Amino acid sequence: MSNSCSALKTVSSNLFKSVELQKNIFSKLDHRSVTLRGQAEQHCILANESASKIQAAFRHHQAQLKLKNQVAWQIHEKLEYSSEQTEAKVNNNIYIYFL
Repeated sequence: MSNSCSALKTVSSNLFKSVELQKNIFSKLDHRSVTLRGQAEQHCILANESASKIQAAFRHHQAQLKLKNQVAWQIHEKLEYSSEQTEAKVNNNIYIYFL
């Protein structure tokens, strides 16, 4: 009977050690997976922030180009209109001169 009790105690202590070892291993694995998951999430967050900054810079650049084109077009229209006015004045003066 004492042999079976000691054998049972040995088996139970080995089983307990095995369970504790498994818990220890799983806790380390879980910690590592959480750490890796956290790092992956950080990389995703950084990638999203970078993409947002790039998009904002692109939109700003597009807005600047649009403004430059609008200003260039306005200058072109003013010069075109002023040259037409000048030409009309010259033609009017020539017409009056020959009358």
